[in-house]
Amino acid sequence: MKSFVSILLIITCLISCNENNGQMINNQIFIIETKLFDSIYYHQLNKAYKDNDTSMMRKFFEIWHDSSVNKSNIVNQTSIELQKIFNEVYNPFELQKYGWSPRQHFSKYNYVVLPSEIKFKIVKNLGSYKSLNNLDFQKLDLNTLKPFFAIPGLGKAKIIYDIEPFKTSMQLFLNEYGFQKIFYFDTTNFLMNPISFDGKSYLTPPKILGVLLNEQMDSSIVDQRLMSTGIRITLRKERGNWKMKEVKELWIE
Repeated sequence: MKSFVSILLIITCLISCNENNGQMINNQIFIIETKLFDSIYYHQLNKAYKDNDTSMMRKFFEIWHDSSVNKSNIVNQTSIELQKIFNEVYNPFELQKYGWSPRQHFSKYNYVVLPSEIKFKIVKNLGSYKSLNNLDFQKLDLNTLKPFFAIPGLGKAKIIYDIEPFKTSMQLFLNEYGFQKIFYFDTTNFLMNPISFDGKSYLTPPKILGVLLNEQMDSSIVDQRLMSTGIRITLRKERGNWKMKEVKELWIE
């Protein structure tokens, strides 16, 4: 029998501090949404971790993988090109394609968690954007394509998507002692340990921050976060295939 629970997702908003003495003047909690989800996978995940049962943990990830197979995308020219671009720029195991030295131990991981959406913007001309070194994708008015299920070639690693009920299960699981639990995934070769400030991130890096695509759909700029480094990739379509032409490091956290 499936077990369902209602989850209140909340956020604590710290409303400004007094600049003179650093005292907090207000603290508010806002309820964002209430949702129903199948909690059986969260309990399975939690029990596997507490019991250090890698067999049960593998079963959790295999169910997640089975649920990710044969996912359908919206079929139009934009979604097709975005999938091709994603597949060209994304690879967590072969960092040499970004101009970095190889990390052979990165190939040990058994699963890769991919996003189920992507941020993008179609523009008339990319020329003006290419000359802006301070271009910040997070400040652009980007569109969101979802669902989005890319299928990059990643060797033996199995692709799983950030979908329900596994998404909420992972969020609840990592809500406490997140760094410790992510480290567990890493040392048991289930998932690569992404760099984060709160230990609650689990999608496999690099993270695609956004895609700019020209109207002719033959030129693109992609910003992504690779570990703790901002990367900008320029691509051109040649004979129907997207090719990386330039990789530039933008910032280091």
